[in-house]
Amino acid sequence: MSRPPLIILGIDGLDWGFVERHLADLPNLAALPVLSPLPSIFPPDSIPAWITIFTGRGPGEHGYLDSIDYLGKRPDRAATDAASALPQHTFWDEASRRGLKVCVANPFLAYPAWDVNGVMISGPVFVDGSASITGISPAELPPLPQLGGIVTFPTRKTVGAFVEQTLSDTRAQADFGLALLDMVRPGLFFMNLLTLDRLKHFLWRFVDPDDPTYPGPNPHEHAIDRIYGLVDQIVGEYAAVGDVIVLSDHGHARRCTRMVYVDEALRRTGLVGERPSRFRRLSKPYLLERAKRLALRASYELAREDEMYRLARRLPNRKSLKYSTFSRDDGRSIARVSRTFGRNQHSGVDVLSDTPANRDAVKRVLNSLLDPATAKPVVEWVRDREDVVSGERVGRYPEVLFKLRSDYGVDFGLYGDLFGPDVNHRRISGGHRPTGVFGSSVAIEPPDSIQGFYDFVLGRLDHYAGPARQ
Repeated sequence: MSRPPLIILGIDGLDWGFVERHLADLPNLAALPVLSPLPSIFPPDSIPAWITIFTGRGPGEHGYLDSIDYLGKRPDRAATDAASALPQHTFWDEASRRGLKVCVANPFLAYPAWDVNGVMISGPVFVDGSASITGISPAELPPLPQLGGIVTFPTRKTVGAFVEQTLSDTRAQADFGLALLDMVRPGLFFMNLLTLDRLKHFLWRFVDPDDPTYPGPNPHEHAIDRIYGLVDQIVGEYAAVGDVIVLSDHGHARRCTRMVYVDEALRRTGLVGERPSRFRRLSKPYLLERAKRLALRASYELAREDEMYRLARRLPNRKSLKYSTFSRDDGRSIARVSRTFGRNQHSGVDVLSDTPANRDAVKRVLNSLLDPATAKPVVEWVRDREDVVSGERVGRYPEVLFKLRSDYGVDFGLYGDLFGPDVNHRRISGGHRPTGVFGSSVAIEPPDSIQGFYDFVLGRLDHYAGPARQ
């Protein structure tokens, strides 16, 4: 009698806090002998986190830190660059080298597929495109579902269709994986489900009455409950076939609702240099910054963000306007907030003239930030990068790293208040959190963090090597 396979379900954005609060409604997850929080990395974003899970190398070693700009012109760019770090370096590659037959479906970033000892099927990320398949003839496969990452971005008019399509995609991907398992009969099976993260990014405000942009009772207020229920059902279906491990790359909850203009705080203390101007309030950078802030604030207050976004895409030098690079003079600057991590609570400051004194000056500015609405600090911690991460590519990180409290994110504008609403919150209301989920249908000690998952899996391979060897 052959041994059941080791099945790994990588569920993007599965959040420990949500799972813990809703266990009564998630019977298959609740029934797992092991279910525990799984710490992510800094920053807890999908690209660096999944590369870390796949390779066992932290972002200080692999160097891919980029977050995904869902409102950018090319959200696929960072994912395309990061994909080059994966071929032959993943846990399924090592399983293949050890002679174990593997089946890998829809791995995030890992596109196009490459040769393994078994079957690998990948979809592109953030763009439409054909699946890439190795190890099996496409004619032998059941109908392919939508594979890859986000390709549709909902508006007010299309959000209902987006919810139903996302649920349908999730169901179709899970069914496809089950059919692959039965067809390939591998010793190791891995599948990414990316749709939970996708739904939560865009639907959070519809289900959270405490969200400042919550529209009131609405047809979508159970959307996140529905997809968690579907994920739980899928876990149960796979657990009936083999030994199941469930893990996520990070958690996911409400995105920041307040923004901190960190570059402006640095400018006020002389750390960010300005474009020279005799009459600053009549200068082009000053007037553009003020106009940008007024327009974005008005679109937020009037709930016309979709229209403003369509208009902004037609503006010349859009990226310079977005990040306020036309206002800042890096030749005269000592520091600037990093653009690497986007508008998130996990961020950093590039110290352009890197000395201990300048790092200390940056830390003082960050630690002094108080929200006038609450009179409370907004920075949870601030540290030198060497105290947070390590590895041969630690230089990819900004010199000073910090984490804001959960309701706050970083913005980049100058010449205005230090705090303001997140004017993009209606478009993207869900955001990442540092604690994901680990679950196992076999009683076993979980890894300490996602970085330990690679060695954890390799340590389990001998249990599944016998009948599935080729």
